[in-house]
Amino acid sequence: MFIWKYLDIPQEEIEAVQAEFKNNLPDNMEFFQGIKINKKTFFGLELQQTVLIQVGPMSGLNDEGIHIDVHHLAYTADRLAINIPFENCEGSITKFWKNKNPVVIKKTPNGYPYADLKKEDCDQIDEFKLSRPVLFNASIPHSVTNPQTVCRRAISLRFAVEPWHLVN
Repeated sequence: MFIWKYLDIPQEEIEAVQAEFKNNLPDNMEFFQGIKINKKTFFGLELQQTVLIQVGPMSGLNDEGIHIDVHHLAYTADRLAINIPFENCEGSITKFWKNKNPVVIKKTPNGYPYADLKKEDCDQIDEFKLSRPVLFNASIPHSVTNPQTVCRRAISLRFAVEPWHLVN
């Protein structure tokens, strides 16, 4: 079962997508929201969805917020995503969990579905620091801990065709 791995992506490609996000930042603190950018591809892959992930200061310290990303169009679990550091990511940790009970589909305030899990129903199985681009399996329960006093923002890219070739 693939969970995550760091990717070596050319810096100019990372900076290009970061600049697109910087030019389109919303004035809110919603956790998961689509951001429209002009780029149609990234790292040779056709983009399907471009998302800003915002985690407030001192969030997730008790491992709350364990979830599974669910595709907003088909209500099916997303699989692979590439996350890219954007702002204040160096101190945050993304944790992965194994859940013991069925999941419940909920919606964020802006209408994106997600599967919400309770910590008492989960055991931690892995983690990474978003210090550079990472490919991860968003269908595995995960959460973000941000122990910093500033908001952590990350870019999450989803693709028209799942990039399983990047796993090997």
